[in-house]
Amino acid sequence: MDRAAYRTAVSGSLVSLILACCSSCIDRDRTTAASFARPPFTIRVIPPPFPASPALHPRIFTAEYFGNYALDSVHAGNAYVAGLTGVGVTVAVIDSGVADIAKLQGEIAAHINVTANPLIEDDHGTSVAAVIAAKSDGVYMHGIAYGSRIADIKAGSELSFSQSDLRTALEVAAGTNQSFGTVDAAIVNLSLGGTAPISNELRTDLDAAIDAGKVIVIAAGNNTGPAVAGGNPSALALFAADPDAKGQVIIAGASTQAGTLAGFSHRAGSGKSFYLVAPGDQIATLDSKGAPITVSGTSYSAPIISGAAALLKQEFPNLTAAKVVQILLVTADPLATGSSADFGAGLLNLAKAIQPIGALSIPTSEIAGGNASLLSNARLTLGQPFGSGARTALAGLHVLALDSYQRGYMAALPSPASAPRDRTGAGSEWINPASVVALAPSQLRLAAEGSTGLRPVGFAIIPGNATKPNGMDIAVSLSADTVAEFGQHLSALNLSTASLPDMLGADERGAPLFLRGDLTVLPQAGFANDGYGAALSHRFGRFQITAAAISSQSDIGDAGVLYRNGATGLVQLTTAATIAAIDLGLGIGHLTEQGGMFGSISSGALSVGSESVSTFLTVMAAGHPTEHLELTAAFTKGQTRARPGGGLFSNVGRIASDAFAIGAIQHDGIVKGDMLGFQIAQPIRVSDARADLLLPVAMDANGTILRSTRHVNLAPKGREIDLQLAYRAPLETFAGRGEPATVQAFIMARLNPGHDTNAPTDYAAGIRYNIVF
Repeated sequence: MDRAAYRTAVSGSLVSLILACCSSCIDRDRTTAASFARPPFTIRVIPPPFPASPALHPRIFTAEYFGNYALDSVHAGNAYVAGLTGVGVTVAVIDSGVADIAKLQGEIAAHINVTANPLIEDDHGTSVAAVIAAKSDGVYMHGIAYGSRIADIKAGSELSFSQSDLRTALEVAAGTNQSFGTVDAAIVNLSLGGTAPISNELRTDLDAAIDAGKVIVIAAGNNTGPAVAGGNPSALALFAADPDAKGQVIIAGASTQAGTLAGFSHRAGSGKSFYLVAPGDQIATLDSKGAPITVSGTSYSAPIISGAAALLKQEFPNLTAAKVVQILLVTADPLATGSSADFGAGLLNLAKAIQPIGALSIPTSEIAGGNASLLSNARLTLGQPFGSGARTALAGLHVLALDSYQRGYMAALPSPASAPRDRTGAGSEWINPASVVALAPSQLRLAAEGSTGLRPVGFAIIPGNATKPNGMDIAVSLSADTVAEFGQHLSALNLSTASLPDMLGADERGAPLFLRGDLTVLPQAGFANDGYGAALSHRFGRFQITAAAISSQSDIGDAGVLYRNGATGLVQLTTAATIAAIDLGLGIGHLTEQGGMFGSISSGALSVGSESVSTFLTVMAAGHPTEHLELTAAFTKGQTRARPGGGLFSNVGRIASDAFAIGAIQHDGIVKGDMLGFQIAQPIRVSDARADLLLPVAMDANGTILRSTRHVNLAPKGREIDLQLAYRAPLETFAGRGEPATVQAFIMARLNPGHDTNAPTDYAAGIRYNIVF
């Protein structure tokens, strides 16, 4: 219904309007606190889901709490467990006046009388105020928002209100008339109604209260017979459907203790979009002398809803009046009988109203409602060199998260994960856990050598797997001292000339003795996989220089969500020389990764960086103290810088990393040409990774996000040490021609694998048989 049509339907020409209080069903019997059955309830936990049957809280679920069954019917206990009482929120009760009874001492913010009668002539206003704010003192019952305050605005008596006095009361509540005093009420409770249309003058004052940002709760009205079954709420309550109400008005219908719509309650009718049910039958409250009474009527459903709105405003002071109304409506439970034309949105449910609605998001702007990142998209899996550092540094981290209504909750960030072990590089076939010897063949290379004109060539096929296609490697000798090599779908380690020169335990063909030997000495090579590469090697005199480059594209996802889609580029320059019977090598590497560092995966609020650039320096040495004994050593030092990724990481400093390997090899020990070696190595490990996180931790009443800086070090406390015993021996020439076949075996133990102090020691053993033909 548009604004003009609405006003045509409900406006009248009466100069004054008598509004009967919704109390025709009031029960005047004095009573004592009764015991009521307690329905199931839930307790708020952030983030969801919420447990169905938590233990009772002895300080909350008391006899006083159950003295008014209405509290448990709307799950007010959930709000109390969350620490909500309505403190700091004022509810304006426009009624017949509120007496200073003991249960309301200290709860009255103001007494304002806009009528000519200074006396309180009935119990109505006091009983309504007690349903909202009667304090919790262990006696009889307490109000639903027992920590809130009441602004008492007397505008009439139980039987009637003049339209003039009602208008003045609304002006006082809205703050447009301060001649009687001022109130700072967020909610206005109108437990009154009538059958006659409201005047344009009264509508003007209602509009003023709306423009002042008030939540207005109006009783639906009490009646019996056909007028209820097929009718609408009172004309005053139907203001909720007026466009001028701006979604800030709730129509209060009444339910019974059994959870059905009370027979006396006006139905929702054309006001169903703003009609909310709350208990209104046989409600425990107090009269103007402070004595217990039970009452019935939509007059008492309204204060229960007003108190619920006060609890929401305490918890979420940034909520607008329209959002408070909408939250209470969308979280209501449909009644078991009837339809929305009868019960509107349904029965008030505070347990659901204080829970997050919609997906939680982490604010990245300064004001709620600005840019935000979904909490579910916050993922961090740091590469293996980080070990368990991120899990330790970010464990139990909580941040402010906002639901779809921009309400703030403290929620735990998803725990960082560690990368799967040995996810990079070739020759890493592990048996884990392992206490058996099993075949662990390395990548098969089918090589052929021939001649094209004057230049010999080499060709190799490197088998892939289910996720990686077969690789191809082509080497061309440009001269006696120069070899060029090209590869597809491989890692830098597959490029024979891109790996180490013939030193550090390699045989005459450059094949390393130790499993993962290349990864230890040139650790950066393992992060460029499944790409296209080229290498150029040249030897002059005692020196050999190798330059290699590889570029790859990575798509890494989890459960259908893509977290990284970027390129990895590696440039490696290695030189080696023999000086004073010692083989010396020096390598410089430059690694660029899009979307992560060291194979990390990060997204959303936990995005570490959009790009990382790493530089590595490797020093190698090999000496022969005796004719058959070789000692080897290598040390790598790296520095990495990451560009900000738009998440909570406000600054990621220089990341330091290192790796080393020390070994001893006995040549010709058992048979001529064999090699027996022992190596102690540490794979690449982040040694220092300091970062700052700018965490949202609070939000003020204006929706401004407050942040705190958290300093963390993502470096692991654990250190992986690999101990390996390896042996290689030549066999007879295959089929009587070509080079000798070889057999190679190893036994390895990894201490603190993955640089994780909590990880058990890994053991592995393998054997392989190489045939060259």
